[in-house]
Amino acid sequence: MKFSYQKRLNEGRPYFHEMYGYDLVEPGGKDMVKINEEEAEVVRWIFNQFIAGATYADITRELIHRGIKTKKGNERWANTQIRKIINAIAYTGNKRAKSKSKDLFTGKITDSGPYKEQYLIENSHPAIISMDVFNRAQERVEKNKRTKEQIRTPISNPLRYRVFCGRCRKLVRRKNEYRYGCAYTYASVKLCDLETIKTMTLLLWD
Repeated sequence: MKFSYQKRLNEGRPYFHEMYGYDLVEPGGKDMVKINEEEAEVVRWIFNQFIAGATYADITRELIHRGIKTKKGNERWANTQIRKIINAIAYTGNKRAKSKSKDLFTGKITDSGPYKEQYLIENSHPAIISMDVFNRAQERVEKNKRTKEQIRTPISNPLRYRVFCGRCRKLVRRKNEYRYGCAYTYASVKLCDLETIKTMTLLLWD
C-alpha cells in the first residue's frame, strides 16, 4: 500500500525530526534541515573529545560546566544524549530510514519485517562531520562494548529505583559496591551537591 512515508523514501527524501546541530526548515514546502552553526561546533567538539578518549560522562560534565544548553534549552545534559549523538550517522549528511508497512485492518503503521529493513539515503542533507570521523567514533564505541563485556560482573543492588535525592528528587544510583550518589551530582555539582552515601547507611535506613 502506498503512503507518503514510503513515497518519500523511494524518492530519497527522508523525514527529519528535531536534532541537535540542525534546524528544521521548509524550502519549497518540503521539510528539510539546515546546519545550526553554533550547535554544529558543539557536535564536532563532542566527536573529537570522544575519539580522543573522553567518556560520555566526561563530555556531559564539561557541557554543563560550560553552560551549553541542549536543543530544548535545558542546562542538564545526560550521558544518553551524548551516546545518541555519537551513534547518529545523520551527522555525516546521510540519513538512515526504515521501511514501513500499513496494517490493512487497523491502519497502524509499523516498521516492516522482523529485521526492520533499513535504507541509507546518501547525501540527503548537509554534513556536520566527515564519514571518517564518524567511523573512528564507532570504532571506539565497539572497543568500549568489548571491554565492558570482558570485565562485566553482576552485583546485586537491593536499593535499585527505591532511593531518591532529598534535595533535587533525582534517582540515587550506585556509584560502587560501597557508596551511592545522586544522579545529578554525577553530572555536575552545579546541579546537585549531595555527598555520596555509604551503602550500609542506606540499608540501615531501609
